[in-house]
Amino acid sequence: MTFSISRSANLLIDSIKTFFQVKERSSIFSKATVNDFRFKILIIIFSIGVLSFYAYLVINYNEGFYITGYFLFYATTALFLIIKSLIFDLIGYVFLDNSSLKHAKESYFNIISFLGISLFPVLTLRIYVSAQFVNIINIIALILCILAIILAIIKLFQIFMHKVVASFYIMLYLCTLEILPLFILFQVYKLII
Repeated sequence: MTFSISRSANLLIDSIKTFFQVKERSSIFSKATVNDFRFKILIIIFSIGVLSFYAYLVINYNEGFYITGYFLFYATTALFLIIKSLIFDLIGYVFLDNSSLKHAKESYFNIISFLGISLFPVLTLRIYVSAQFVNIINIIALILCILAIILAIIKLFQIFMHKVVASFYIMLYLCTLEILPLFILFQVYKLII
């Protein structure tokens, strides 16, 4: 993972730059390589692990750590993102053009990746601090998650607000891919426990 990150530093910087801008077309100077693809896959796997572990610690706060419980959380989170990507493809093929769909998916997974990266130090603090500071750390993690959701909504408006009918697309997206799946994921986490 470290090797992949060191080889793809420019991709990381370019991903951060795209948070607040919308590219109408891809750059002719872009050099997508196998290392970039490897970096994206590894960072998403890492982010799923961080998000799953944080959810496991928050929901299982008094019961200790069990590796099988964590693997169930990891598998649930990974399955959640895979299903969400498939639903995103289905809705995108019906309502969007190919470039908007690709840009929206790339932006979404960039936001998930950077949420995982930013939650990692918070997760480390949550593991090693005393119990009296856990609530403060949970508030910090909640703020990071809310900022990621706000960033995703900003990106959504940037990508889809070119047409009058775009408000329908945005509501459809928010209901089917953001709000409802989070409730379902939380209920599955509760069933695992």
